[in-house]
This record gives sequence, structure tokens and C-alpha cells, in this order.
Amino acid sequence: MNSLEEQIKKTVDEIAAGNAVPAMDTAVAGTFTGDPVAWLAQWTKSAAECEDGFDFAHRACASLADLTQADRYAIARTEDNGEYFTVDFHGAGAGVDTRAAGIRVPLVDPSLLTTVIRTSQALQANQTAGELVPAALPDSLAADVRMASTAVVPLNSEESTCGAIMLGSTRSRQFSESEMCLLESVGHLASAAISRTGALSRLSRQESMLRTLHGAMDAMMIVVNDRGEITDVNPAACLITGFEPGELIGRSLWSALLVSDDLPNIKKTWQRLKQRQCTERFESFVLTKRGSRRRASWSVSRFGGDNVAEAAVVCTAIDITERCEALDRATRAEAATAQAREMFTDLEQRIKTGEKQIEQAAEKSETPQGVSLERRARARRQYPYNQLIAPLRGTRAPDHQVFMETKCHDISSRGFSFVTDKQPDYERVVVAFGTPPMAVYLTADVRHVTAKHENGLPHYVVGCRYTGRVRAK
Repeated sequence: MNSLEEQIKKTVDEIAAGNAVPAMDTAVAGTFTGDPVAWLAQWTKSAAECEDGFDFAHRACASLADLTQADRYAIARTEDNGEYFTVDFHGAGAGVDTRAAGIRVPLVDPSLLTTVIRTSQALQANQTAGELVPAALPDSLAADVRMASTAVVPLNSEESTCGAIMLGSTRSRQFSESEMCLLESVGHLASAAISRTGALSRLSRQESMLRTLHGAMDAMMIVVNDRGEITDVNPAACLITGFEPGELIGRSLWSALLVSDDLPNIKKTWQRLKQRQCTERFESFVLTKRGSRRRASWSVSRFGGDNVAEAAVVCTAIDITERCEALDRATRAEAATAQAREMFTDLEQRIKTGEKQIEQAAEKSETPQGVSLERRARARRQYPYNQLIAPLRGTRAPDHQVFMETKCHDISSRGFSFVTDKQPDYERVVVAFGTPPMAVYLTADVRHVTAKHENGLPHYVVGCRYTGRVRAK
């Protein structure tokens, strides 16, 4: 380890111990215009506090050029596509053209600068045999910025080279080992600053995206600690439950939102989450501020370190109340339809096989004078359901829009009756039993109409006898 490296290490140790920066040993000061160890200590602190890694590289290079009496310095930065880099040259005096700022250079151009970026190795070039060294720069810059001596150090970020820094001089000189050590130190500091500021920028974007997602998602999101205490909720959770954030944060999830009947299974799920990193899914009821219950589908994941106190559980829930209610209604409707379909299939078969016999038996039955006889030949069952009924005028089935939902009264294998507010002015009807398109359409004659009053309002019970079957239009 050379004397400068020893003094740098000693300075770092002193800074870490909180002591004052020791003075530079003049024996190794060389041609420096100041104390390089104190200088490096100052820029080490600056690198930890900077907000832009490349801005730090620019300022540190400018200061190092002054410290080492180099009259030129440059900053190169690769583009995201990895095919080009941009160069900014800085300095004073003749030979520096304004076109040397922000020049876009392909990485395939042969030069010392492109070689360092591509190989990630520090290099330097000096005047040889009285000739300048334009090969230190890309061809597009060599004619405008001519230097006799250059030293280039790569800037590395996340296992890839993101640029380079360069010291240069228009006079022939050899950059010493100490000067190269300082330049490489600046390269390391700038690389660390670029990585750190880049990571912070990405983290900030991710946090912004998560905050946006947190506020915009329709599903409930509730964050709780391992003790089950709510630490955060999103707007959707407040909208669904009716609670304000302050009314939920700090409370136990068990007592604030969950139903006691669901707690045993949910707490078993909680124990599984504590034992391993996984995602658990289940359904439960959620209590609202108004006291009602909403059905929710939960997805629960635990994250955090090995320390249980630092771990947290993210609970997302989709409100499936309407979906569950719709499924329940569909299930009941399907059961009723199946029952009706079975009954009407049997009815249709009876009509086909026994219509003539039923008619003949009805015609032969006579009622003795003075004896009251029930006019129904077969017993009827109560049937308080709505069916589609339409008047039948002529022989063709009516259009679908003519059918009206009408409440039935009772039903048998020979006929049925329905209730209407208006006295019918028709003699035949078509009734659809079942749910379209699987409904059975039967024709029937109106046999009797009975006027009744209920709550002071008149209505009519219309009795009908089946006569056949038609196909709907």
C-alpha cells in the first residue's frame, strides 16, 4: 500500500471515529495544489448527501482537475439503449469548443473513452514521439478537443458501466499513481452515488405507483400487524364499510370488521401465516358501520422480516355481496324451473295420451237436478306463481310482446286459473309454463269467470281448460 493510500485509510478511520481530518503529509503531496486527503474526505461526505450522482461526478471532477492542475475534464454518460453515450467537456482556454458539450457518440467509435466504457477498466494515454493523441477521444471530438494526456475511469452502476470520467491536459504529462488513485476514488464515489440516487428514484416511483394503486383500487385493502391491529386502510375499504380511517386504525380487525361466527376459521388462517410466508384465501362476512353484513372474498399475505414484531399482513378483499345474492336467486329460480318443467312435462304427456278420454268422461258426466257438483273433474293444486299469458285470437300464436306476466291461482292436469284486474273480453288464451326458451306453450279455453272483491277492489278469477299446444313465434 503506497503512502497516499495509507493516508486515505487513516483519514477514513479518523472520520469514522469522529475526529478532525489529519493534515496531509507533504512528502506525498506531489504537485497537488491542496491537501488531497482532506479533499477526498470532503467529497466522500458530499457523495453520501448528493441528490444526483452525475451532478456529483461533474462537481468532483471539476474540483479534482483544479487539485491536480489538469486543464480539461469530461463526463460521459451512456444512454438507456446501450448503443450511444453523451460527452460533456469542460475547461478554460483555447481549444475548447462549445460543440464539445452534450455530444452524442456511438459506442462503436474507436477511442480511449469508448474502450473504458466498454471494458470497465481505467486507462490513460500520453503524448508519444511529439504527437498529440486524438485516439483518446472519439473521431467526432478529436478535431475540436485535442489533448496530449488523458486519464479515464469508468462509472459503474448495478453491474454495468453507465459512463466515465476523464482528466486531460493539452500539455504532455504523466498522471501519477496518486493522481490516478484519486481519480479512481472519485469514480467509485460517483458510481456509488449514481447507484444510490438511481435506486432512490426507482423506489420513489414505485412508492408513488403503490400510493396511486392503493387509492384507486376498488377492492378493500387493510394492513394489520401480527397482533391483528389495523395499521392502514385504503379509500375503498372506507367506502364499503362506511368507517373513516381514524375509526379503524388501531382497532383489532376481529372486533371492528369480522363476524364472530367466522373468527375460528380466520384465526386458524392467521396461525398458518405466522408459520410461513404464503397467501391464504377465504370468504367471510364484513360488518359495516350501519350494522349490515357484506360478503367478501379475502386474499391475505404476510410480509416482513424474521422479527414477528416487524411483520405485517396485507388483506385485500373483494365485495361479492351482489354476486352471492345473484347466485342465490339463480339457484332458487333454477330449482323452481326444474320443478315446473317436470310438472309440465308430465302434464304434456297426460294431455297427449289422455285428452280424448278426459273429454269423453266429462261429456258423459251428468248432474242430477238440484244437486250442486264441483265443476272441476280433477282436483286442483294451489299455484301462486307468475306465468306469461296472452289472449289467443285466431289460430296463430301471439307475438312475444303480447304476453304479460300474470299471477296464477291454481292448476290441475286439465286446466288452470289465473287472476286479472279486468274482466276478460277473449275466449281463448295461450300460457307459457317454465322459463323461455325452454317454456311449454299451451292453449286453453276460458270456461268461467268469477268476480271477487279484495280490500274494496274488484278482480276476476278466470278458469281455463287446456285444448292443445302451440309453438311460440
